Amino acid sequence: MKMRSSSCGIDGCKPDRKTVERNRRIHMKGLCFKLSSLIPPHHHLHRSNKVTNQPTTPIPPPLLFVSLIRDKDKRVRHRFFGVC
Repeated sequence: MKMRSSSCGIDGCKPDRKTVERNRRIHMKGLCFKLSSLIPPHHHLHRSNKVTNQPTTPIPPPLLFVSLIRDKDKRVRHRFFGVC
């Protein structure tokens, strides 16, 4: 009869799913804060500045910023190179 291998190794026991998930959420939260810190403050949307004609799911500020930079890049490329 074979013995089942345990999840404990030389370094100790493997963390349970709850701990792994908690660490993952903490890591993702840190990445979100880093991403939001890269966006200039004047590009953040504030709740008081909302327009009433917005869709039911507003576009997140990072996506708005990326689309703004993409449009600016297209204009610059068109101006200097004549192509998009």
